[in-house]
Amino acid sequence: MLRQVEKLMDGAGAPDLMFGDFQEGAEWVARVVKATGGVSLLNWLWAYPWLVPTPHEVKAPEQWTVRAVATQVAITGSPEEVAR
Repeated sequence: MLRQVEKLMDGAGAPDLMFGDFQEGAEWVARVVKATGGVSLLNWLWAYPWLVPTPHEVKAPEQWTVRAVATQVAITGSPEEVAR
């Protein structure tokens, strides 16, 4: 395990990302923020890594929003934010 962490820290295990990947990610974040009215739902990504969007959800953020809200409901009993 320590060896895997060391590889990630030195960049050897990091995926090859291109500028377009970062741009697409920024656009995805902006669309989620606009759809949900804030960053609260996005903050769930830090606590629940399985909420990282799939490639399909990056292209269709509303589908990720539905999955993330469903996770909120399953964990807390109610959504913190309702997607508009």
